[in-house]
Amino acid sequence: MHNNWANNLKADFYDQGSKTLGVEFVGSSITSGGDGADTTPGNEAVVDENPHIEFFNGQRGYVRCTLTPQEWRADYRVLPYVKQPGAQIYTRASFVTEAGNPGLKQAGETQVPSRSASLVETDTERIRAQERAARGEAIR
Repeated sequence: MHNNWANNLKADFYDQGSKTLGVEFVGSSITSGGDGADTTPGNEAVVDENPHIEFFNGQRGYVRCTLTPQEWRADYRVLPYVKQPGAQIYTRASFVTEAGNPGLKQAGETQVPSRSASLVETDTERIRAQERAARGEAIR
């Protein structure tokens, strides 16, 4: 997959008003080649056509899951780049699903933007992140 996803599983994907039956958490590979990107115009189009997709991200990383009797929490941990050493991992997004209440809810401080917002990460932004890391500066 090489992408991060958080999806609501619907009884009828063609009817967004249909019952949410569960959730799906999909994680990227942290060791795959290529730096990945937060999103791309092509991927934004896929998300726009599939409103059950609550989160999509193409950066490398992993999903840290924490389970309690009350909820399942998924923290999407990503790197700004993987082609060089020194990248600092950070939480891109967090979601919870509560026991007995299927469906995703955003959690944590990092909010996923609305579908109308554009978050296309450019090569220039990636290069700047690499330069900041090389100087020992924190990645936001």
